[in-house]
Amino acid sequence: MVLPPPGRADGLLPSLEDSRDPREQLLAVFDRKPRDTDGPIRGCPFLNAAVEVPDPEHPVHRPAAAYKKEFSRRLAEIARRAGARDPEHLGEQLALLYDGTVARATALNSDGTGASAREIAALLVDAALADPAGQGQRRPGRDPDPSGAARR
Repeated sequence: MVLPPPGRADGLLPSLEDSRDPREQLLAVFDRKPRDTDGPIRGCPFLNAAVEVPDPEHPVHRPAAAYKKEFSRRLAEIARRAGARDPEHLGEQLALLYDGTVARATALNSDGTGASAREIAALLVDAALADPAGQGQRRPGRDPDPSGAARR
């Protein structure tokens, strides 16, 4: 079994220097079609490797797990820039949604899972960006407590 080089997977995520709004960057992950060729959908090569070689100490499994952790970390970094209250949690949620989307696309051999996943991702992102005081969405750099009480 051969995993793709890590650079191949980098195309899934927008660059951290991408000029788009961070919220849109998070949602754009779900715009990518799971089919790279004219043949059947093969799914995520990293998930496939982890399933085929479940031993976490095996040389094939380790890079698969490392990639999945890096994917979540990069999503969390974008979520942080978007102003999420708990960017690590949102990164994990979106990574889980993405993996489920790819698994379903693989099982059904269908490119049609992305639109529904994007809708779900928008709900997750908007909930993570919502101001708990009900004053709309948080934005990067905005003080979540305008009264300053938390700083006293």
